[in-house]
Amino acid sequence: RPPLLPRASFVTDIVSGVCASMRLEAPLEVFNLGNTRPEKVSTLISLIESGLGVKANITQAPISAGDVPMTFADVSHATELLGYRPKVSLEQGIAKFLAWYASYYKIELPENGDRVRGHKGDKHRGFKGANRRGRARD
Repeated sequence: RPPLLPRASFVTDIVSGVCASMRLEAPLEVFNLGNTRPEKVSTLISLIESGLGVKANITQAPISAGDVPMTFADVSHATELLGYRPKVSLEQGIAKFLAWYASYYKIELPENGDRVRGHKGDKHRGFKGANRRGRARD
């Protein structure tokens, strides 16, 4: 099974492109916004595992009809007219998302550099003080 390489874009990059297009006030102009670099799904999973301090329970399935093996954004038009350049890497985006998630649900994440732990039957061990849905326990 070949690895899937989807496009992973962070919301602030997309918002900056949308705002730039609104300032341009160019009717009927189409801009492709997003990350210009394909990322492996396995890299995404690894970053989340590392950030949470838990090992993901992964079940691999065959590629389905309609799955696109690789996507990335051609932002050349947006770069030329808007000065658009995505700034947030996948690593930075996952770190920012996990920090937001931990703050929103009032949970603790492991310190940077903690090893990923795999605990049979306890998939959410990295969520200290959180239940299985990520909600803070009383």
